[in-house]
Amino acid sequence: MRLRSVFSKTGEARYISHLDLQRTFERAFRRAEIPVAFSQGFNPKPRFSLASALMLGANGENEVMDVHLADSIDPEEFVSRMNNVLSEGLRFHKAKMVADSGKDVQALASAARYRVRFRDLTESIIGPATDFVGARSIMVKKKTKDAIRDIDARKLVIAFRMLSDNEIEFLLDISGPTMKPTEVAAVVQKGGPEEPDEQVLDDVPALMEVTRTDILANVHDHYVPLFEL
Repeated sequence: MRLRSVFSKTGEARYISHLDLQRTFERAFRRAEIPVAFSQGFNPKPRFSLASALMLGANGENEVMDVHLADSIDPEEFVSRMNNVLSEGLRFHKAKMVADSGKDVQALASAARYRVRFRDLTESIIGPATDFVGARSIMVKKKTKDAIRDIDARKLVIAFRMLSDNEIEFLLDISGPTMKPTEVAAVVQKGGPEEPDEQVLDDVPALMEVTRTDILANVHDHYVPLFEL
């Protein structure tokens, strides 16, 4: 049996790392007496998976988790029990049973929708954003632990729209090598580079409020929220 659920991670909880969030849920399962199934082997672990790691400091409105169950539990009861033991900022909103045979949310996740608000801007973001949208390709250099990788920021953004003079929303491809939403927003803020390969993502503005509003799967070239599958 497998249960799929949607939760939010906001407020002070947005500073909980991905690893610590997993540990938090492990403790919550025990306290809430959720009948979670465990892996086999010398060191059994509760079997659950989060769709995608959320950037530290970002809000998550519709984060998705799959939990394998050893015994049945009503989805509404799961939501109620988890909310009774979790701290402020972590809240479950809905849950449902899904087929055991299907892919888990981690394997299904291929895109994420973000909302980014720029704070303390002296000029509107509309001009640079228009340049970004109109560009066919915007190559940037992304630093990794071991090297600097060339990446096309424009091709990673599947859809884009302005919400206000200082707020944008975009759908980001996360199916392969990708960028942080703050990195995408930094490229948007600069507009298209005059010369390809000239932007290096080593000076990302900190004055951004980032919210991941949904995580989606690619179903026959249509993006569908994971919980709807």
